Amino acid sequence: MVEEKGETPEGATYHYHKCPNCCEEIVDMKQLHAVAQQYREMKKYTAKISKWGEASA
Repeated sequence: MVEEKGETPEGATYHYHKCPNCCEEIVDMKQLHAVAQQYREMKKYTAKISKWGEASA
């Protein structure tokens, strides 16, 4: 098994193990918890932008 680095579409990075023979990829629970923590941190901060009144030119 070879340790490699991956990234989710949202930008959370993680490490996984890949078999060089069959190309199977394995993520252990420690790595899975680390990715879940990154998602929680990304979801913590949100903002909503609204337009109020009329814009003057």
